[in-house]
Amino acid sequence: MIRDYFFHNTTGEIYPLLNEVILDIGRYCRGGLPAYKISACKQLVIELLTNGVKHSGTGLSLITIKFDSSSIVISKLDGGNVFRLNEHQEWPLSNFKEGERTVIYNCDFYALSAVIQSENQLSFEVEEYPVEDVHSSSSIPEHYGLLILTKLSSVFTYEYDSNKKINKFSATVNLNN
Repeated sequence: MIRDYFFHNTTGEIYPLLNEVILDIGRYCRGGLPAYKISACKQLVIELLTNGVKHSGTGLSLITIKFDSSSIVISKLDGGNVFRLNEHQEWPLSNFKEGERTVIYNCDFYALSAVIQSENQLSFEVEEYPVEDVHSSSSIPEHYGLLILTKLSSVFTYEYDSNKKINKFSATVNLNN
C-alpha cells in the first residue's frame, strides 16, 4: 500500500500532517506495531518535514509512505535545493566511485558519512564513538537531522534526479527486527 501527502513546507503544517501519517501507520499495522517502531516512524516524519521547512527552498514537498509486510518506507520528494557533499560537488556524482565513503561531519560523539550507491544516490552511516569527555566546543551540527534520520532508519538514502530536478530522501523502518 502507498499513501501520499502534500506538505507546504511550513511549520504550522508539521503536527497536523504528522498526526495524519501516524494514524495511517497505526491503521495499516492494525495495532500490531511495537511502540518503539511507531516512535521511530514519528521521529522520521518530524525530521523529514523539518528538513522541508529548513532546507528545501520550495513551497511544496510530497511525503510518501509505502507499507509492506516487512517495512515502512517514508520518503520526502521536492524540487528544491540539492543536497551537496561539499560546496563544489555537482550531480550526477561522476567524480566519485560506488562504495566510496565521505565523512560529512565528525565530532566528539560520532562520524556521519555518505556512501556513494550510484551517480544519483547516497546512503548514510553513523559511527559512534565512546563518550569519555564532552568538550565545550561541542555543538549541534548543521547535519544533526541527517544523524537522527540515519540512526532511526534501517536504511536512509538520498537520491537526486538531475533530469527532473527532484530530491528524494527515503527512510526505511524494518518491521521484522
